[in-house]
Amino acid sequence: MNGSPTQPTDPQHPWIGLASFTEGDREFFAGRGDEIEQLLRLVRRDTLTLLYGISGLGKTSLLQAGLFPALRDENYLPVPIRLDFLESAAPLAKQVFDAIAAAAAEARVDAPQLHPGETLWEYFHRLDNHFWSPRNELVTPFLVFDQFEEFFTLGRETADRNRRGSDFISELADLVENRPPAALRDDPARVREFNFKPTPLKVLLSMREDYLGDLDYIRSKFRALTQNRLRLRPMGERQAREVIELGASLLANGAEDRIVKYVAGASANGEGPDITVAPALLSLVLRELNERRLRSGPDAKITPDLLDLEQEKILEDFYLRTLKDFPGGVQTFVEDKLLTAGGHRNSCALDDAL
Repeated sequence: MNGSPTQPTDPQHPWIGLASFTEGDREFFAGRGDEIEQLLRLVRRDTLTLLYGISGLGKTSLLQAGLFPALRDENYLPVPIRLDFLESAAPLAKQVFDAIAAAAAEARVDAPQLHPGETLWEYFHRLDNHFWSPRNELVTPFLVFDQFEEFFTLGRETADRNRRGSDFISELADLVENRPPAALRDDPARVREFNFKPTPLKVLLSMREDYLGDLDYIRSKFRALTQNRLRLRPMGERQAREVIELGASLLANGAEDRIVKYVAGASANGEGPDITVAPALLSLVLRELNERRLRSGPDAKITPDLLDLEQEKILEDFYLRTLKDFPGGVQTFVEDKLLTAGGHRNSCALDDAL
């Protein structure tokens, strides 16, 4: 929830708050140049890449507004995938095929047709199954499973979901590790339909750091699940300033320094030379300050005085605005069950929440 309708990015609205950046916002995505380069190297190096970090660091934004445009320039086809584990949803493998078809259509890439009953490995390894760009160049599919920790949460809430999830992971591992399905190995007549060499394909799993231990459940199926990986960390001061400077023309003298110190302090990591900044908090504060600036007109500036006047209200106003359309019990539940006495995020069983 962002607390207000999403505003397209433009020079008057360079910060988007808590919303995730998309490829269309890439001009206003800043502060993660080093991480984009690191991810590019990892993706080029091996079939499977793992991206992880704590919540609120902008993993989805890094992928969509940072990595995806860079890979398109190298003839990759990014395929964003967020699996739906509900019993009413399509089979997990079909969701992947549907995502491939949607991404290919949007990019005007000529993708192979899916044969009935085909597995992921069979689809990518069938002879002459290639992806072609509008310029008639070979394209490498890049399957990106975002919010992958949901495999270990929503995907295991019932015995049926757990079974379907386990079957899917085996199928995905066969694709990543280039293991022909057992049924195919036992059917010599079909062998001639497929290419058994590694196929042009990349896969990335993006997940929250606190679920890394759950990877042990699937580690045996993947050769090097955690070797080709990047841990996303909070921003440093230089990166935070790059984000703030997206709206340099909107800032009065002295405002940038004050914002850095305020956000770093609110992150409880603001002491000393090596401050760290939570990107989500930085973007939220900047957006809220900008909304207050705009109330005075498009030529107004974000000033140190504006921050002094509004800093106590910024987070509180956003919180109350976000919850205003929900029943009163939701706020009570969030504050009593999902926050500890020290103000940290807590967990609650879904059954208890309902």
